[in-house]
Amino acid sequence: MISSKDMVRDHGAVLFIYPQACTSGCTLQANGFKANVRALADKGYAVYGMSADEPAAQAGWKAEHGLPYPLLSDTTKQVLGSLGALTPENKIKRCHFVIAKGGKVEDAQVGIGSKESVPVAVAFVTSK
Repeated sequence: MISSKDMVRDHGAVLFIYPQACTSGCTLQANGFKANVRALADKGYAVYGMSADEPAAQAGWKAEHGLPYPLLSDTTKQVLGSLGALTPENKIKRCHFVIAKGGKVEDAQVGIGSKESVPVAVAFVTSK
């Protein structure tokens, strides 16, 4: 289990939220962050993914695509709701959050498309 404090204690974090593992848009987003994990790490940011999928589904998807970062499961959608990542129908909005070391949210993109999420997050982090 990873706490939010642990995520940003020693470095910043890019947390991306996706509706469901193993779907085409979510895989596109996850592989985009995989391709850019080094560029983000070089700027002091670790990558984390999150959805409401069960841990076993997350683990299988992570292994299948060789994702080099933690995937977090929020099966109750409590955290997702607190981040504003749910629709009124309780469905997950694709999002990403750039969080500075220590916990300050620097950028929040809620409802962003799978094609736009990675370049927007990477551009934000690397322009700093």
